[in-house]
Amino acid sequence: MLGGCRVRDDWLPYQVKSGDTLYALALQSGASLIELRDGNCFNYVRGLLPGESILLPRMPGLLVSLASLPAADQSFAVLGCNAPSVAIVNMDPMTELADIVAVDGSADVPLGGSYRLSIRPSGHLDFALYFESAEAKQAEVLGLLNTEIFGGGLHYLRLEVLDAEGAQIDAGICEIPLVFQSP
Repeated sequence: MLGGCRVRDDWLPYQVKSGDTLYALALQSGASLIELRDGNCFNYVRGLLPGESILLPRMPGLLVSLASLPAADQSFAVLGCNAPSVAIVNMDPMTELADIVAVDGSADVPLGGSYRLSIRPSGHLDFALYFESAEAKQAEVLGLLNTEIFGGGLHYLRLEVLDAEGAQIDAGICEIPLVFQSP
């Protein structure tokens, strides 16, 4: 048990293979990224090492391919990011990222609200919650992003600011396309 975290004793051991990502294993085992991190007592930026043993709620099913590279003539637009109170400031669309990078910006969190950083690999419909905080930020680090958790290819990073009921505030979104390099 690490710092109040309790490792899941009802999950199955799995030996990490080269090329496995935490996000793909979460999808394949029917868990969310947060559930998989919490069930193994990982901090939010921890990646995987081939050969290490982790716990999964069930053995992985079909392989999930996350690598998708953009077509050369395709346009990738930013969504939102119009308000200075909800902004990612250190990454332009299609920035290539590798390893662990700081996501700098602003999140003007209302009383009782929070902000979230979520990731969606290209070709997937749903965003995976990556990090959440109730602390307002102004032109500072919103969180650290470990690209190895998701694998290489085109991904969308979303910053959302939510009210106390968990609803997105007006102009409370900033979403940008980024390219994660393979480890």
